[in-house]
Amino acid sequence: MAIFTKSPIRVGDTIRMTIPMGGDATVRVYNIAGRRLRTLTPMPDGLGQRIVSWDGRDDKGHFLPSGVYLFRLSSNGRVSDRKCVFIR
Repeated sequence: MAIFTKSPIRVGDTIRMTIPMGGDATVRVYNIAGRRLRTLTPMPDGLGQRIVSWDGRDDKGHFLPSGVYLFRLSSNGRVSDRKCVFIR
């Protein structure tokens, strides 16, 4: 299970991930201090593949500043993290 994305990322960039087949997945976005900012639900993009894009907002709809963010993919009790630089 892994998250594949380039760094830096911009609003609307695609984040691709591979998870075990048949598993549901959730991607949570955290700031560098570990505060959860956004929960995203990836869409299927082929066998074991998922895709999601992030609009640079938190769960309340506020735009977030440029900075370092952590993406955490959870699926079937497994977790994978990826740190990325977000640029507005």
